[in-house]
Amino acid sequence: METAIVKRVSSTLLVGACAGMLAGCGPTMLPLATDVGKLPVKKEPVSVALVIPEQTKGATRILDVSCGGTYTIPVGLELTEGMLQGLAQAFDSVSLVTAKPAQPGEYDFVIEPALPDLAIEGNCAARRWLWLLFPVKLFYNPADRFEAQTELRATVEDRTGRAIVDDTFRSERHVRENISGGVSTVPIADVLRISMADAIQRLTVGIAGTAEYRSSARKGRSSPGSSPIPETIVVSDVDDLPAVTAPSQQHRYAIVIGIEQYRQRLPKVDYAARDAQVMREYLVKALGYPEENVVTLVNQNATKTDIEKYIERWLPNHVDRNSSVFVFYSGHGAPDPKTSEGYLVPYDGDPTFLEVTGYPLKRLYGQLGQLAAKESFVVLDSCFSGAGGRSVVAKGTRPVVVMTESPALTSGKTVVLSASGGDQVSNTYGPKGHGLLTYFFLKGLKGEADANQDRLIDVEELFAYLKPSVEATARREYNSEQTPQLIGEPSVLKRLNLIGSTVR
Repeated sequence: METAIVKRVSSTLLVGACAGMLAGCGPTMLPLATDVGKLPVKKEPVSVALVIPEQTKGATRILDVSCGGTYTIPVGLELTEGMLQGLAQAFDSVSLVTAKPAQPGEYDFVIEPALPDLAIEGNCAARRWLWLLFPVKLFYNPADRFEAQTELRATVEDRTGRAIVDDTFRSERHVRENISGGVSTVPIADVLRISMADAIQRLTVGIAGTAEYRSSARKGRSSPGSSPIPETIVVSDVDDLPAVTAPSQQHRYAIVIGIEQYRQRLPKVDYAARDAQVMREYLVKALGYPEENVVTLVNQNATKTDIEKYIERWLPNHVDRNSSVFVFYSGHGAPDPKTSEGYLVPYDGDPTFLEVTGYPLKRLYGQLGQLAAKESFVVLDSCFSGAGGRSVVAKGTRPVVVMTESPALTSGKTVVLSASGGDQVSNTYGPKGHGLLTYFFLKGLKGEADANQDRLIDVEELFAYLKPSVEATARREYNSEQTPQLIGEPSVLKRLNLIGSTVR
């Protein structure tokens, strides 16, 4: 028994060594088994052809990971399996084809991805030598660190053959460390698999967020000749991006959160997920935010832990003194009846136990105030009064008036745009398929807020447009008072051009 164990361990170490650690060993095939996980999209009765030629499906790529070794990646197979898995969550019918259909109209969408561009860096710890029972010298790495990023380019055509997407989707830079003290290639495989899954997720969510996808879903054509389903999806005028876009600005970072469905069976926040998806499109495709600098958290991906991780770890690790930060939240807010403090309600939040399951606004503002960034802009399409709409309170408690002001806003570098006053309701604008604040925020960015016609929009100009628009619509459509609030140090407001961009 002991002999068998020694043989198995020796064999494993030798394979690990030949994975690039010893001179003379060739590149080792490193299968990834990419798993894109559950995506924040709703499957719709829409058909898609996924175009991956045989030569693409069988393609491999050799990566030389510096001190980590040389590996052959079955990138074509990983792309195929990952795309099928991701698209199946958004489309009712996914057909894998080797060439683009000769005639338009056979499918609602034709998606043709290119081979992913994989980038990986290895930062290996100082080597230690390990001798086995036979004279073979192996490397022993106590803590290797690998970083990977995947770029995935894809084109998407609609039924008419018109290109609606031609873009590159970049994953974040993912990091994995080998802290097991062995020579296993697992950290390299893990980081490559995660980065590729991230890029595929971004591509799928990006397609599902387009107005064309929502329009096709509304028509309900799962296959030629099928009967339309009831029209349940609203196609809004703000879902189409501004015609002219701003150049990419590497110093801009954003966290976009939309929570429509909650684990605790709280009332649904209609269109909150869509708010987040369209806001992300504006940021990346129109407002100059690099795709890798925008984190989107929707529904089950917006737990308290997720929110804490990106606000309190990801942002501090990325921004510097030249950075601008944008935080958008669409979902339930809630008041603490004991302290009158306002809370964001994460996907796994429980209004009965806000202190341990909610994310306090005071904490959000404090974290942003501590960043090295020169400025932060927060947009809250929620309310914290407990009076209804986009606010919830624990069962059996009475609503309280909650103010969203904080010392961090009067003496720092953070500005907050809140959907309503402290004792008001924040409404969902059903006819336009968005939160009321989000709708006029986006409409302003499309050019309506450019009062001085200088082709730029700053925060004060945007607020001057959306405040009366929200107020008038709330009175007319819902017989309620909703007055957006812009809170922050006046000097910050004057210099804040966080979302300024060419608008037409």
